[in-house]
Amino acid sequence: MSLKSFDKMCENMIMGKGAEKEVFDERQNQVRAKLTIEALVVYIASVLINSVIMELLYQWCESFCAPMFLLAAICYLYWIARNAAKGSFFGVKGSKSAKYTAFILMLYCFLFSFQHIFPLLENETKYYFSDGKATDDLIFALTFLTFFVSGMITLVLAKKYDKKTEKVQEQKQNKA
Repeated sequence: MSLKSFDKMCENMIMGKGAEKEVFDERQNQVRAKLTIEALVVYIASVLINSVIMELLYQWCESFCAPMFLLAAICYLYWIARNAAKGSFFGVKGSKSAKYTAFILMLYCFLFSFQHIFPLLENETKYYFSDGKATDDLIFALTFLTFFVSGMITLVLAKKYDKKTEKVQEQKQNKA
C-alpha cells in the first residue's frame, strides 16, 4: 500500500462519509464569507464615491440617505451574482432557505410598492424629479425593483439547482 493510499484510507476512517458534506459546507461558508466581505467593500466604496459626488460636484438626489439604499440593493445583486458564479450560493442543505429568502424579499417589495411605486405610476402628488434632482420616491422605487429582481434571480437559480440535483440523483439510481 502506498503512502498516498494509506493517507486516503486514514482520512476516510477518521472523517467518515457524513463528514464530507460538513467539509464541503465549511468550504462554501468560507467562500460566502469572502464574497460577503467583497460585497461590503464594494458597497462602502460606492457610498464613498456617491457621497463625494453629491457633496463636491452635483447633488443628483434630494437626500444623501436614499442612494445608500439603492447602492445596497445593487451590492446585494452583485453578491448573488458572485456566489452563483463561484457555486457557493446553495449550501449542502439545498435551495430551501434561498427560496424562503427570495419569497420574503419579493413579498416585502410588493408590500412597499404600494407606497413608492404605484403612486409614481398614477402620478399622484409624487414626481420622478424635482429641481433637477431625483426624488427619494424614485430612488426607493428603483431600490424595491432591484430587490424584486434579486428575488426573481434567486428563485430561478434555486429552480435550476433543484433540477441539477434531481438529475444527479436519477443518475445515481440508474447506476445502482
